[in-house]
Amino acid sequence: MHASIDQAVLDLAAYGRISSCSVLTIGNSFNSELVRSLKRFPVDIGVHLSLTGEYPKLPVFPLSPPKQVRSLVGSTGYFPTDIRLIRDSARSEEIRGELRRQTEALLLTHDSLSHLDGHCFFYEPEEGGEKFFKIVQEIAREYGVAYRRYFQPESVRPFMIWEDHPTPLLRHHYYENFFQKEPPETAELIIHPAYEAEALSGFSQSGVRRYADYTYFASARFGDMLKSGQVTFLRRRENVPFHK
Repeated sequence: MHASIDQAVLDLAAYGRISSCSVLTIGNSFNSELVRSLKRFPVDIGVHLSLTGEYPKLPVFPLSPPKQVRSLVGSTGYFPTDIRLIRDSARSEEIRGELRRQTEALLLTHDSLSHLDGHCFFYEPEEGGEKFFKIVQEIAREYGVAYRRYFQPESVRPFMIWEDHPTPLLRHHYYENFFQKEPPETAELIIHPAYEAEALSGFSQSGVRRYADYTYFASARFGDMLKSGQVTFLRRRENVPFHK
């Protein structure tokens, strides 16, 4: 999505602070060099599938030729800001073709995939409906990879802090409380880091929390939590929120 996000992800991988990464292969800054660099570290790499672009100031094109995905884009050729805008009108063959292209785009620079997941969980039945969900299941089977689930009370849920915090320090305190109090059944914490807050200000209000995510997980404090065993990484194959 942005060079500042790419840099933060690469740093955290180099520091040994993340165990997996989901790569968005559409948008204005898909960085094949980032993917190649990530190969140097023990990080599972998957595809962050998307059929939306929620930032009006950062519109997102599909990888497919516009004429082949007319039901997925507006008159401008961009993806909609919300999956619900195309939930009923999107054609299955167009969804399938675009998501395959996004998957293949990563395979051009990385010879294997760990998993698939979805931007804003668009393919969950509760969000995009059964049509999107069944197609992602089909693609996961086709490529022999797992896919992430979110809205599943019976599973060990992934956890993500959606709330914004006015300062990085307040978000750091939130994480401290999370690791102290969150019950052990939480198996996965999803973060959205960025190297600089201001770099994203032209299109998003998320810069502060993304910068806070980066600085907290890059910190010596979090490094000590890993060394002491207070936090333990799970590899993708151990992660219950993923399914095949």
